[in-house]
Amino acid sequence: GLTETMDKVKGFEMGAVDYLTRPFQHEEVLARVNAHLTIRKCQQQLQEQNVLLEEQNERFRKLSEATFEGILIHDQGLILEGNQALEEMFGYQRSELIGKNAVEFLTPEFHDIALERIRTKDETPYEAEGLRKDVSIFPLEIQAKTMPYYGRAVRVVAIRDLTWRKTMEAEKARLQQE
Repeated sequence: GLTETMDKVKGFEMGAVDYLTRPFQHEEVLARVNAHLTIRKCQQQLQEQNVLLEEQNERFRKLSEATFEGILIHDQGLILEGNQALEEMFGYQRSELIGKNAVEFLTPEFHDIALERIRTKDETPYEAEGLRKDVSIFPLEIQAKTMPYYGRAVRVVAIRDLTWRKTMEAEKARLQQE
């Protein structure tokens, strides 16, 4: 009920979220209470949405780590995120992948194809050759899709190591020739 500015400031400094002085104006009190109820309801909704968002993020992390495919997210080729399978496939730690151009992990003859796919946002799968940290080359299949990520459109890429499949195809062809 104190009306001096210093009293009001002291009240706010002690944690008050509002300050009423006497004599009370009925309409003002109701308006302030309604405003605070609305703010509280919005805070509760925001907290609930944050919990749901964290649960969705955790689900996404678990799914991306459970897959056998290398998954990376890039913006115009610049790698923003990658999963464990990607690390294992190429032989790099995640910290070494983040910030690099995704095209660098392909053999040079596939750079132009990959850049064209990025430019046109092509979503059809294609085969290329990957370049591991130890400079060994392996066959892979790449498929990308444009998706929203933190408010911008990025490409989510699935990379499949085709080494086993190519080995089996070669073995099948050898056996058919025999």
